[in-house]
Amino acid sequence: MILLSEWNAQGNFIDFMCGSGTLMVEAAMIAHKVPPNIFREGFSFEKWKNFNPEIWENVLDETLDIKISKSDFKDKILGGDISKNAIEISKKNINNTIFKNYIDLRTTSFTEMKIPEGGGTIIIDPPYDERFKEKNVEILYQKIGDFLKQNCMNYDVWILSGNREAIKKIGLRKAKTMTLFNGSLECKFLKYEIYKGSKKNKNNLK
Repeated sequence: MILLSEWNAQGNFIDFMCGSGTLMVEAAMIAHKVPPNIFREGFSFEKWKNFNPEIWENVLDETLDIKISKSDFKDKILGGDISKNAIEISKKNINNTIFKNYIDLRTTSFTEMKIPEGGGTIIIDPPYDERFKEKNVEILYQKIGDFLKQNCMNYDVWILSGNREAIKKIGLRKAKTMTLFNGSLECKFLKYEIYKGSKKNKNNLK
């Protein structure tokens, strides 16, 4: 999703419905040029007879320290969630990486979150399935749209949702639509460009 959004570590990255924190960790890896799967538990070569775990750990530590120390990423990676449990899970997941000092986590409703100036990219995956009453979901999406219009100027916003009726409540013109699958559920990955005035003025801000 981050790669599809074309965020290239230029500008802030925000997920104000962050859940377990997956997107923020992936954004931090992109921002600091850390290779994918570097934090996975177990590679096939670790089963080799002459594999030395101590050497491997030293290689990892040295490589990642260099990546972080030499990174020129100066913008913010920010996550929030109204659920204290979700934030605790995010903290645990982030603390298992090297990014605990590079990701800002906040326990708050998105309506209370202060969005950093300077623009960037927002990606969210709001509730949209049968666990939620349809009326409440549509009210939530309307609040999301209002919040974006009022607080997220100069941001590209991407929303993943499988609820087509709720999407209409966003109340913003879509700049791009992609079809993705969350398991077997077909979803839309929607881009909204939040800016003042004409598109010409928006392009001049970049």
